[in-house]
Amino acid sequence: MTITSNKLRRTFTIRKENSKFRTLEMSKKEFDECDYNTILDWKDFLTNEIGSYYEVRKYKTINKKN
Repeated sequence: MTITSNKLRRTFTIRKENSKFRTLEMSKKEFDECDYNTILDWKDFLTNEIGSYYEVRKYKTINKKN
């Protein structure tokens, strides 16, 4: 899982396995607090905060055979 912050828009992009999610815009206080989240906090966020984020993209898995 990879987390990227956008300080201008006060959102976070969460890349997990084959999917990419983005939080809705947050208040400055909420954004600053989330900036200290651990990976476990973000996993909990994705499980419990439905409606506070949306799926941006689902990646296709490519199987390469040598």
